[in-house]
Amino acid sequence: MVFIQISISQKILIVKLENDLDHHVANEIKDEIDRQIMTSKTESIIFDFEKVKFMDSSGIGLISGRISVLDAQKESNNIIKNKNISSSNDIAIINLDKRLTTMMRISGLDKIVNFFDDLESAMSALRKNKHSD
Repeated sequence: MVFIQISISQKILIVKLENDLDHHVANEIKDEIDRQIMTSKTESIIFDFEKVKFMDSSGIGLISGRISVLDAQKESNNIIKNKNISSSNDIAIINLDKRLTTMMRISGLDKIVNFFDDLESAMSALRKNKHSD
């Protein structure tokens, strides 16, 4: 079963989640994203939740855990200039329905990653982050 579709544009990994996100699929998705981060020299990630109607706490962990993986990849490629600054501003979530938005806000995820309505807005903001580094 296909759980995600991954593409890369301008060093931004775009992860389209194709199904609900729960503990049954989270590890498989995490492993594939981590593999892509480490092999593609990705600097940012966009998670597209358009097809996700249900998510449990493993989805929160999946997203927040990618911050440290992104930091490690950047450090190994000498992209991080200041080790005290994390990659949380380099992760975006798009196409969230109202219920998932509420869940992510309650979890505090909105304080460490950015939410956008669509792919174009997220891409634009992430590119601006790169130019301001």
